[in-house]
Amino acid sequence: MNLEVFRVYSLDQLKRDVHSGIVPIPGATKLAHLEENLGAITVEFSSDEIRELNESAVKIKIQGDRLPKEALEMTGR
Repeated sequence: MNLEVFRVYSLDQLKRDVHSGIVPIPGATKLAHLEENLGAITVEFSSDEIRELNESAVKIKIQGDRLPKEALEMTGR
């Protein structure tokens, strides 16, 4: 499973969950990258593909903190 698939999958999940209140805002420094990100809107995953992606995603071991310790302290969390 490559990172590109998970990126598109993430945008697809947000698109499916219209009640989450989360609106994806693709960021890019180049127009070609923005167009690529917006192309994710047209992607449709089958139920089997979503199951496979979910199974793969939970196997990823998260390492390290989300932010440096100093930055986390500033957030109050």
